[in-house]
Amino acid sequence: MDAELTKLRQCGYGSSVIAKLMNDAFGTTLTRNSVIGRACRLKLPDMSSSKVRPRKPAPPNAFGMPLRKRSKKPRSEGMPREWAKSVAPLPEPQEEDVPTKTFSDLEWGDGCCRHRIDVPFRGEPYGFCGKETVPGLSVCRQHAARWFTNWADIEPRYVKVEEKQMEDA
Repeated sequence: MDAELTKLRQCGYGSSVIAKLMNDAFGTTLTRNSVIGRACRLKLPDMSSSKVRPRKPAPPNAFGMPLRKRSKKPRSEGMPREWAKSVAPLPEPQEEDVPTKTFSDLEWGDGCCRHRIDVPFRGEPYGFCGKETVPGLSVCRQHAARWFTNWADIEPRYVKVEEKQMEDA
């Protein structure tokens, strides 16, 4: 496969095209990023037609003054102290948390709660809740209340979505 990658790269094909051609030829599931990574590890030259151009200076603002450069100080220095205090800790595991699914049991569109429960389950080091999710979230109501400190304020938005879906059905 490395020889095929080298040949396609020298022909000037882009990484996404190379990934598609190799997937068709070898029956693999390569991605654009995997092709780029492998080409870098093989130290293949970049054959793309795009050249790196120097950036033009920023245009002046409406008053004819050049734009100010942003300060280089980290954002954490400018953060008010009360914001730092309001960060909630991660939800603690509770006794009623019982895993019902493993990672391999979950599918993206299945509507199962994806809250991780750190209890060994079916030979895995942890499991997932697996209850029905709140529409628009990836967790059930119980875990949403533990994840979001302002759940009482934002729950009506999700309840409205749920009621609207029931009316449409």
